[in-house]
This record gives sequence, C-alpha cells and structure tokens, in this order.
Amino acid sequence: MKLIYFSILKEKLGASEDIDFEGNETHLKEYLCKKYPALCDIIKSCRFAKENEYASEFKNEDTVLVIPPVSGG
Repeated sequence: MKLIYFSILKEKLGASEDIDFEGNETHLKEYLCKKYPALCDIIKSCRFAKENEYASEFKNEDTVLVIPPVSGG
C-alpha cells in the first residue's frame, strides 16, 4: 500500500511511504501508532481516502491519502 501524507505528517514523515498492509481503518491506525508512537495522537484523528472518497477498508495495492485534522481561523 502506498500512503501519501499531508500537513504535519508530511513534515514529520515525508511525502509518502510504501507499507505492506491490508485491513480496516482501525487496524491501520494501530499499525501506524506502533510504527510512529510520537505521532499517535495525530494518527488517531486522521481520515483516510482512496479513489477520491473517504475509505475504511484497504488492500495492499491501494494508494491511500492520510489526512490529519486541520483547523482554520
């Protein structure tokens, strides 16, 4: 699976990375929290999208956008 990071995650982790993963949103968040414990609070609030829609089930061949929470003013 290719993960494409945005915002603070892009600053901390780079633009993208490839991982070997299949599963649902909960398991993906758990996987990423274990891999990046210092970013777990942000990861828990992320949304994931593929094919221009939010998604919660993923296959290894997917390209997934990792979208952290944003604030505006």
